[in-house]
Amino acid sequence: MPLAYSYIRFSSKKQELGASLKRQLEMAQTYAAEHQLILDDHSYRDLGVSAWKGKNKTDGKLGMFLSALENGSIKPGSYLLIEALDRLSREDVDDALRQFLNILHYGIKIVTLSDRQEYSTDRTKRDHGMSLVQSIMYMGRANEENERKSLRVRDAKVRGRQAMDQGIIATAMAPSWLKPGPTRRTDDWIIDQSKVKTIQLIFDLALAGNGAPSIARQLNQQSIATMQRAPLWTFGTVAAILKNEAVIDIFRRRNSDESPKSGYYPAIVEEIKFRLVQQSMSKRRWFAQRAMVNSNGDRIESAANIFAGLCYCAECNSKMRAVGSSKIIGISETKQHLYIQCQTSYSGGECTARRLPYLAMEQGVIERLEKALAIQLLNSSQTKGENALAVLLTKKSELELRRKRLLKISEVVDDDDIGVRLHEIKKEIAEVETKIRTTVPPTYEQTTVDEAITLIGQLRSQPSRELRIKIRSELSRLIQDIYCKFNTEDESPTVAVKFINEIRRVEFIDLKPYLQKVGGNRRKA
Repeated sequence: MPLAYSYIRFSSKKQELGASLKRQLEMAQTYAAEHQLILDDHSYRDLGVSAWKGKNKTDGKLGMFLSALENGSIKPGSYLLIEALDRLSREDVDDALRQFLNILHYGIKIVTLSDRQEYSTDRTKRDHGMSLVQSIMYMGRANEENERKSLRVRDAKVRGRQAMDQGIIATAMAPSWLKPGPTRRTDDWIIDQSKVKTIQLIFDLALAGNGAPSIARQLNQQSIATMQRAPLWTFGTVAAILKNEAVIDIFRRRNSDESPKSGYYPAIVEEIKFRLVQQSMSKRRWFAQRAMVNSNGDRIESAANIFAGLCYCAECNSKMRAVGSSKIIGISETKQHLYIQCQTSYSGGECTARRLPYLAMEQGVIERLEKALAIQLLNSSQTKGENALAVLLTKKSELELRRKRLLKISEVVDDDDIGVRLHEIKKEIAEVETKIRTTVPPTYEQTTVDEAITLIGQLRSQPSRELRIKIRSELSRLIQDIYCKFNTEDESPTVAVKFINEIRRVEFIDLKPYLQKVGGNRRKA
């Protein structure tokens, strides 16, 4: 029976609370059952990820699927089940079509579940390209729809900013402890005092030295109600509140270059307390210390997790954190082995993903990274000439400036030529961005790479706390993120590492060979 892989995507995380995720899952399961396909247990999910500018391809799980095709992990004859073609891409037609044909080139059959259409190279040959024409028309409509939506959103942001300057609430979206009053003015918010007390308690606990996981557990133990519909407090929810400038009256639009707006919300936390908490969180992020043991059972006092902030659960997309285990068979209970665990699972949520042995992951990733850096350094030594990255960045800046000027002109002049030119510039920017992602500057090769190799060598001989803090800083420049899971076939822990400066975006690393090197970490979590 052929294998089928489900790809699920929607743009807004709010859709996860609705029927979008459930609907797409059920459609894939029904189709697989009807056509006698084996549906892979681990569907590729980009929840709350846009496909308009290809973010699901560059930063999301779709990119992992494409990499799996490239390295042969997914075999020809397999099926890719999607609700509709716009789940794959909403980019310009030429970019969307190139990706679509690339998937078909690997012998994959794409099925759109909403209309039960099957696309494949065989079908294209049989119908003399008519199915391909149909897909192109659909891709064009998807991109056009996003263009219109983008213009509406941009206009709404401008009007909203003007309303804010006049003391008017610009949007119904507000922090969970506030609701717009009847006058819809910024000096007439309706405040939920019970939620405000909870937030103030969270800041008091943080100021007393508690981390977000500890605060979440205390709130759950005291049965304190969450801000919205979540069944329990999690590390991420608490951390988001502690970082939210709305508590000190500031409005800041997400993913925007707009300057923040002070005085928009009523302040519910003293600014000095807020700043002190940010400072303590920053220090805790770098100097978090935990004891762990090596393969000989020797205790290591150090800043343990050099991958802090980079690891994600492949099952639910939550961030992962370092956790210890004090009771290991054959080793004193006073010593700890370290694991990486999903924050949702750690906080008592529904995710059942198993934790991974930290030391095995560190050895596997570091060994792979060391080889990659050595190759990059070699390539750099053979490359001469001007800094290609600087040239590309300059070109992108010039294109963005021309695009902004044309947008301003288009607001007052109705000219089809301007729209055509905007489309061309947008395409040029996308091409430059693609080159930027795969271009490594010589300065990077000569300094960062060389320093990282040196630090990795020192890590093996003298793993001090200070050294691990340094290498953590370097890794944030080398690695975009790490997805962790257990392979369902052989129960081996596996990580998918996205290296920032490599053309091959994702590297799958089987940690099983490294389990033999770390003693008690071989046991199942």
